[in-house]
Amino acid sequence: ELNADTTGWISLALTTASQDLNDWAKNGATPQDALLSQLQDDGSIGGTYVGVYSTLEALLGLASGPIFPIVPAVVDESATSATENQAGLVIKLPDGSSLLRCVTFTGESTSGFDLLSTSGLKLDTFMDPVKGPGVCSIEDQGCPSSNCFCDMPNYWSYWHLQDGVWAYSALGAGTYEVKPGTVDGWGWGETELPTSLTFETICSPNAALFLPAVSASQETQVATPSEEPVNEPTPIPYSPEMEKSPSINIIVFGVAILVLVAVLIIFLRKKK
Repeated sequence: ELNADTTGWISLALTTASQDLNDWAKNGATPQDALLSQLQDDGSIGGTYVGVYSTLEALLGLASGPIFPIVPAVVDESATSATENQAGLVIKLPDGSSLLRCVTFTGESTSGFDLLSTSGLKLDTFMDPVKGPGVCSIEDQGCPSSNCFCDMPNYWSYWHLQDGVWAYSALGAGTYEVKPGTVDGWGWGETELPTSLTFETICSPNAALFLPAVSASQETQVATPSEEPVNEPTPIPYSPEMEKSPSINIIVFGVAILVLVAVLIIFLRKKK
């Protein structure tokens, strides 16, 4: 004998799965036809056991469509493929040299501490329950985390490059939000961070990762040599007569001497 309860649930499952009930017909009757054959005069549906439950479950099977449609989950691509952004990072070491890094992060911003932590540099840090994270050592330069401020007043200070000028951070690195296309800096002690850097130079293809220390003498510009012409003696053109002049002068001088001697001899003879 037909069981209205089971038939109702099976019919509902087939309908929800987008199955054609005609494909499940037996002796020319679909599952829904079988349920309707057990309709009682009082409107209930069932066979040997008729009641509220059998009627309700039979009605589920008589539904023309799924009561709870199976809808594929819609994947938010914007949430799964977060946009990758970049920011520049400058580390001024105690010896005056600088490390440069272009750091990639997801989302609209990242904290200054996370930017440094994901740069690939070796860090030694500590966590203050009130002030947040602190940086003690970068690339083994600085102090151990057990005594983070061992060399005061020298410590790792936190900076931001704003309009080409380094500004000391008013917020801790764990609180400050780094935006895409900006440059963060860390300096040991009273050092001055290099100002000739921009996000474009740090994050450009094949950008340098290291900037050597520059001494004061190297920073002094060398004066450009003067291009004014130097007055030099004007060379005298060569002439063959220049070689003849000395001999001619000697001959003339000799003739003059002979003339004077002759005149003197004549004068002396007349006097005798």
